[in-house]
Amino acid sequence: MAGVTLIEILITLAIGLVVTLAVAVTYVGSRTTATAVDNLSRLNENAKLALDLLSREIQMAGFYPSIFPNPAQPLLRGEYINLKGNAAYASGIFGCDGAIFDPTTATCGAAVAGAPDTLVVNYFTTVGPRDVGTTNTSVGTDCLNQPLQDDPVNGAGAPSRFADGLPLFLSNRFTATDSNFGSAVGTVNVEVATRGLACNGNGVAAENDDYVQLYDGIDQLVFRYAVHDLNTSGETPQRFFTATEVAALPTINGRNGWQRVSGVSICLLMRSLNASRTTSLGTGGGTYTDCYETAVTPAAGDRFFYKRYTRVVAVRNQLTGIQ
Repeated sequence: MAGVTLIEILITLAIGLVVTLAVAVTYVGSRTTATAVDNLSRLNENAKLALDLLSREIQMAGFYPSIFPNPAQPLLRGEYINLKGNAAYASGIFGCDGAIFDPTTATCGAAVAGAPDTLVVNYFTTVGPRDVGTTNTSVGTDCLNQPLQDDPVNGAGAPSRFADGLPLFLSNRFTATDSNFGSAVGTVNVEVATRGLACNGNGVAAENDDYVQLYDGIDQLVFRYAVHDLNTSGETPQRFFTATEVAALPTINGRNGWQRVSGVSICLLMRSLNASRTTSLGTGGGTYTDCYETAVTPAAGDRFFYKRYTRVVAVRNQLTGIQ
């Protein structure tokens, strides 16, 4: 019986190498595509979760349950009960431009161009009457699941809002904070620098400036505020203002700028955690518009995904119709 020749063996090996190479290229391409899709999916999911959380909070801003007796300070058009006695708590909405709100002083830090904004949302929770002396633990919590009765304005001294079953004051503060963590890519450890939506709540015995991250992948966080002028034709705002501009607005009919905020515009610029974008998008990955309406072209070596998300939310508890 005749065996195969050397030429036949070489041809067979060549065909096998070509098939193996084709399979490897297909696998690498599929894996790269799957990684990119996974990063985009995570980016979209985190953006939606962050926007949904912020939207729910903004819609609650300035809320006081009507089933309870009116507080000593009447809750009229934009006016708000201020248990802490600081301007940041005199309305349902307060904010800082390019700075973190410091709850220990109830003031904004020094503004830094391009730094994340901070949004302060104030309202009262409906916890229902509490049976004093029992083990009833049906209480409200802040964004970090901290019990609101720990705040002295709710539970300390006498009378106590918590002991008396009155609505408890809630103040959640949202910004984006920096974080760094390691990400293993094969056998290489990569240091990832990102920002995440972070919250600080008032469910503590003494206010602190600790912000805890909730959702990561945020590159920019910008808030703008629609302010009505309390005229007789309705409450339609004419434009969006920065927090600094809102604070400088004149008082109209006894209401300052923050007490006349009727809507909040949220802008998130999300960035993928892994540099998985392929070069098919061209050098620099194409141009995108950031939250400051600036067209940005990433550097040639920047392989991250960038995507802007916006949403406008009505501050419904400060929309009371025609005066």
